Amino acid sequence: AQGHRRIAVAALGPRPGNAPIPRMERRMAGYRQAMAEFGLDPNSLQEVPTAGLLSAGAESLDAVMALSPRPTALLCTNDVRALGILAAAKTRGLAVPGDLAVIGFDDLPDARLASPPLTTVCQRMAERVRKAVDLLMQIIEAKEGDMVTEEAVSPMIFPAELIVRQSA
Repeated sequence: AQGHRRIAVAALGPRPGNAPIPRMERRMAGYRQAMAEFGLDPNSLQEVPTAGLLSAGAESLDAVMALSPRPTALLCTNDVRALGILAAAKTRGLAVPGDLAVIGFDDLPDARLASPPLTTVCQRMAERVRKAVDLLMQIIEAKEGDMVTEEAVSPMIFPAELIVRQSA
């Protein structure tokens, strides 16, 4: 609860001439819903379409800094994108989190080694993989005519955890 009200999201954007990316559209809808739930104007969320490469950090940071009003916080849809932006910010003399708070998503091992260490969202991938394997085994072991449980074919929500470090 840092009080940020001008928030941008750096997400994988469609390449010129390509259709929008459905999973990114769903994520953006989720971010807007969360903003509304916290009393923020969901239409104020600024989107920055970026490449997913570490080397695209400078270009992504330029796009963020060109926004008006300039955001005080940036949510990146993966840690690679966030790490590239952190590196570019350091090169340009921007203070993170003073000038721009940066949050990643994945909790990659490099996140804790970044300068400053990256605040990120941990998806608990091991738990997700275990559940997927359990459900796959249930389907494989089902005999012809057996009913597969509703759980095996229903969407699932797994909890995520915010790992607070020094970038936000």
